[in-house]
Amino acid sequence: MTIINDAKELAGSDVSLLFDRFYTADRARSAQTSGLGLSIAKSLMNNMGGSLTAELYGEKLMIVCRWKLATEVLIS
Repeated sequence: MTIINDAKELAGSDVSLLFDRFYTADRARSAQTSGLGLSIAKSLMNNMGGSLTAELYGEKLMIVCRWKLATEVLIS
């Protein structure tokens, strides 16, 4: 699953920190947010055997969720 969002205020150096707990890239909203959302999402994806990554393309932020395909299907 790929999510693309405008990120005009985001710097390239912010991308590597997005999944750190309590990190908020938007300085104007930092008092209103905890900075936990992407950290929790990445932890959940890792626990499900997937991955969560972020890349910056100009002023667009792309977040990609990848799940491993099941190699065995159980039929009941």
